[in-house]
Amino acid sequence: MKLKLGILFLLGLMLLLPVSNAQSQPDLIHRIGSLLQKGQLGLAQRQLDTYLSTDPPDVAAWIMQGMVVLYQHEAADPESFILTDESIFNRWNGLVETAPVLIPRVVASEVAGWWQRALQLDPSQTELREALAYLYAQALMTPELMAELAELNARNSESEDLKYLMCDLARCLADRNALSDAIEVYQEIICFYPDDSVVYAALADTLIDHGRLSEAGEWLERAAALPHPEGGQFFKTRFRYWLVSGEYSQAQQDLESWSEAVRRHDGLFFKGLLLYYNNNPGWISAMKRFLAIPYDRTGRAERELARFLISRVNQDDYRSYLQSLAFKIDSNYELLLHQRALRKFPDQAIPYLEVAKFHNACKNFHAALEILHAGEDQAIITPEIVDEYQFQYAWTLQNCQDPAGANRRWIKLFNAQDFFQKSAAVYFYGKNLWKAGNVAEAVKFFKMLSNRAAESKYAYYCQRMLRQLETGAFSPTATGTVSEGEPL
Repeated sequence: MKLKLGILFLLGLMLLLPVSNAQSQPDLIHRIGSLLQKGQLGLAQRQLDTYLSTDPPDVAAWIMQGMVVLYQHEAADPESFILTDESIFNRWNGLVETAPVLIPRVVASEVAGWWQRALQLDPSQTELREALAYLYAQALMTPELMAELAELNARNSESEDLKYLMCDLARCLADRNALSDAIEVYQEIICFYPDDSVVYAALADTLIDHGRLSEAGEWLERAAALPHPEGGQFFKTRFRYWLVSGEYSQAQQDLESWSEAVRRHDGLFFKGLLLYYNNNPGWISAMKRFLAIPYDRTGRAERELARFLISRVNQDDYRSYLQSLAFKIDSNYELLLHQRALRKFPDQAIPYLEVAKFHNACKNFHAALEILHAGEDQAIITPEIVDEYQFQYAWTLQNCQDPAGANRRWIKLFNAQDFFQKSAAVYFYGKNLWKAGNVAEAVKFFKMLSNRAAESKYAYYCQRMLRQLETGAFSPTATGTVSEGEPL
């Protein structure tokens, strides 16, 4: 049986635990862990029962009992472990075993009970405490997570890696559509590290990813005011902030500072790209200086693009712009190519589409809406991109709280060639009807794709919504609005 990534990650942590008592304990962890990975849950439980009948309870036994319980619950009701992630930028194919994980709280509490027994026997098990924190994060148990972070800080505050682990746990909440809880956890971490710009930058980075630019800017200002704000993560995050805000010169300065901190040369490449964007003839010499540097960790794609741009192949026309996209450079850098093309070729739709996709990816929806509207007014939307343009437009309106406008776009995708786009259109169209109280019509749309649930996450959501509506599990008036990513 294939199990989802979050549960396998916890099992991996268990297999790495340094259990310090009897020699048989590490063997027990690996033996039971191997059975769990093979899906032999009954045998795993029987071997644990046998072990506990002949030996007194120990750390390894309680650790693995918790893991067996977790796997048993997941096997019995795999759908209850699925995080509903509606984003068009996160794809999974609709198969339950590949879905992102949200562990049910009642299950996480039961597992935590076994692991806490192990910690009572050996409170020094730092790695187990970290696994427990990840369990709480994947179950959105924020108070329990914060209590465990305080315990980790009290016991292991000298660890240089601890702040990174804590920030990863906060982002785990944000990734599960609990941004307010994530911010609360970040603020608690800042209390542990009040003078460390890394934590401030991590919070700002998460806010940027969720379209909260003004708040991200405030936290970056606080970080800049610290006694020692220097650091790679601080400069890279502030680079992203300036970039999304359209302040490219300031972005370039911070990228150069980041490049110096981590000994890369992205800053010089971006400088050349910015000069190219500004039609400054100095861009050629900047790119040549970048290419003259011996190959380092700076991306190979960026070097290949630099060679293309200064070559005679680049005719600085629309065809050359399209060729430049084939190099697949970092999307943060590629934005300048799109913005330049948007200004230079205002009657071509692809630059508008690509800039809108960039803003949609970091939930800067109102900026995306403005770009898409301008593109529709000024550019020729050719048949090969019309579905993608409507897809991005519908997604933007959906997130700008305009369901009627979104549905006017979604309906145009009902016959899309890309099943991911088609299934998204049917799902959101039906969901918008449901939220408006038109349940009977919504059911008709969910039925359209419910038999293809394994082909797209949206088709799977159609099937689940249909099942819940037909069984009376909820109604619009009973549950209110289901926000992006909220479990159904």
